[in-house]
Amino acid sequence: MFKNCKWNRTKREGSRPAGITRIDFALDDFEGCIDLDLLEYKIKKGCYVTRLVSSMNTTGFNLRDRVESGKTIYLGDRGAETFFRYYDKKAKCKNDGIEIDPSIDVWNRMEIEMKLGRANWFTYNYLNNENFNPYEAILGMFRLTQKPLSKKQKNKHLFEVDRLYSKFLHNTKKATPLKVPQLVYDLQNLENYVEKTTSGASDTYIRIFGLKKYLEVLENRKFKTNETPKYSALLEKNSGSFEQEDYTAIYNPKIKTFKKVS
Repeated sequence: MFKNCKWNRTKREGSRPAGITRIDFALDDFEGCIDLDLLEYKIKKGCYVTRLVSSMNTTGFNLRDRVESGKTIYLGDRGAETFFRYYDKKAKCKNDGIEIDPSIDVWNRMEIEMKLGRANWFTYNYLNNENFNPYEAILGMFRLTQKPLSKKQKNKHLFEVDRLYSKFLHNTKKATPLKVPQLVYDLQNLENYVEKTTSGASDTYIRIFGLKKYLEVLENRKFKTNETPKYSALLEKNSGSFEQEDYTAIYNPKIKTFKKVS
């Protein structure tokens, strides 16, 4: 990758190779290999090898529904070059009101953030070193072990990796970005998103730039809507189900309503 990398040219610094500032990737567990309660217990018992210096556990709680929204375990400092996050993805989807395939019993996720030097090291080796093993690279950042280790023990990298953790990481070799549960996106999701998330921005945009400019934006974005699977599927499924209204309207910011042009 870096052999053919373009060079950034600046007047003061001259030529220097372009680099990668951050990599984010996620590994999904659908088999229960990552037991978050067990992971928390083993970390507290010292069953790990890592240079990361901190760990934090949180349990989300939805104040509106008064139900827990899943456990999250953080490893490392968010501002450091390496940061791990383990959490209950299924519980998060439920808390966010996102429907997933009901046949999915377990969906835990491990997310890794790598920045600056770590991100460049990982990317270069992944693309240029045929002997590079991502599995071993992850274990080099955080190795969950079968038994506890004392601070004085040497050659810690030789200690046996936790069997379920090892199985999970090896399974990622077969994973693809498409191997995730199909999210269900329906009219209720669309209404909630527009009314709760975009309505304020839309109102402000129209007040500043005018309705005509806003409608031009919508018209220009049609091609993007058709390329987005969840939107195109929703349009196809509900085509002709509702009375279509003309975009032409007059917006009254005082009463915040659209009035059809006669």
